[in-house]
Amino acid sequence: MGEEVKMKPFGKVGRLPPESPLTPLCQRGGRGGFAALAAVAAAALLLSAPALAAGPPAVTAKSVLVMDAETGRTLYAKAPDRLHAPASTVKVMTGLLALEKVSPQKEVSVSAAASREPASRLGLQSGDRIDVQDLLYGLLLKSANDASVALAETAAGDVDRFVKLMNEKARTLGARKTVFKNPSGLPARGQVTTASDLACIFRAALRNETFVKIA
Repeated sequence: MGEEVKMKPFGKVGRLPPESPLTPLCQRGGRGGFAALAAVAAAALLLSAPALAAGPPAVTAKSVLVMDAETGRTLYAKAPDRLHAPASTVKVMTGLLALEKVSPQKEVSVSAAASREPASRLGLQSGDRIDVQDLLYGLLLKSANDASVALAETAAGDVDRFVKLMNEKARTLGARKTVFKNPSGLPARGQVTTASDLACIFRAALRNETFVKIA
């Protein structure tokens, strides 16, 4: 694991070498809307044919994982299991889990703790009333930290319980190395993830129709 898999030219588009491991990455399979996503990826490859014919582009990121969205197989990997701070990618799990626990139409009373979260934020004040759906829009489109805490408290009663649920959910999705410490992604000691784990989490989120509509 962690070795870079280099693409070789094949005709005009390029392909992985035959010896490259193409094993399912995440535990959960399923097709659903991923056929369309896979088609978009295929179209991108075809549109990039001239560049691929000349050779694959340089990859400068420290970790990369390209997944076949329909099958869950790894198509390209560079240090996919290297640990990194997740930053606001945490909010994908926060939004997914909140949608599984609470109706988007539920009205929430914002707590003092949520109102004190630092930027990026919606500017929520203690006692404000707001729907879960609007919190999700703020979470996923503005990366609002106050919205992340409000959602966590609504879905699980308090942030600590919600973070425990986040970590349990990560394991069920096959994200085995990820450790969540808060629902916002603000820096926290020990909060880590990998490209492989993020692929599993994002794939699960894209199977949720409400999540896709909002994001």
